[in-house]
Amino acid sequence: MRRYTITLGASSSSGGKVISASSDGNIDGMPIALEGDLVTCPVCRTAGKILCVGPRIPETWNGKNVALENDLCICRCASAPKLLPNQNLRCQVIKDSGRALSHALEAPIVRGAPTHVFTDRFALLDEHDGRPLARREYAVVRASGKLEFGTCDAQGRTHQLSSTAHSECVEIYAQGPMTAASLISPSGMVLHHRARRRTTPAAEAAVKEVRFAAHATPRREARSADSALAAFLPETGS
Repeated sequence: MRRYTITLGASSSSGGKVISASSDGNIDGMPIALEGDLVTCPVCRTAGKILCVGPRIPETWNGKNVALENDLCICRCASAPKLLPNQNLRCQVIKDSGRALSHALEAPIVRGAPTHVFTDRFALLDEHDGRPLARREYAVVRASGKLEFGTCDAQGRTHQLSSTAHSECVEIYAQGPMTAASLISPSGMVLHHRARRRTTPAAEAAVKEVRFAAHATPRREARSADSALAAFLPETGS
């Protein structure tokens, strides 16, 4: 399987464009985009950030993953748009092990073989004192690109993820100190990337802990005050 490198000006499946590329490298004069760079989205009228997903050969600039074909634009859309390359000079060739991983959901189930259902629930805790981060807004990005938003309960627990036939990697975002990748909840709260977790069989019912540093008092950030967090497209006439 080939995954082409994403560069400045590349498109997304929603018709958006990559508008920032923060690496020092380029392909045919176009800078290479990295995880966290901005992508416009004309559907939800925001600019999202690149989230790197799926099998890849490790390749980074300044500690950030190089963006590849089919990585995601994390914006306000319910299903995250995928990135489409605008060059065919440079790509990663994922070998058999990567191909098997990328097509795991399509693998046939052998008749009569034991099967598992995979799901999880997470508890968001302060990494310093272990206290639950109650009533914090959060988001879970499923392997399919689907965004699931919610608010933690009094014990800092998220909702139970809907079950899947195969284990998947999910990305967890929540309120707190700023990190490289961010997205915006439907209420306008800025959520930052906290963890990547792989779901486990439903029989392993224990809530999984996710610990990170948190502000003592969460604050709502102005939706247009800091373009480094999110840039919104201007309204246009019909």
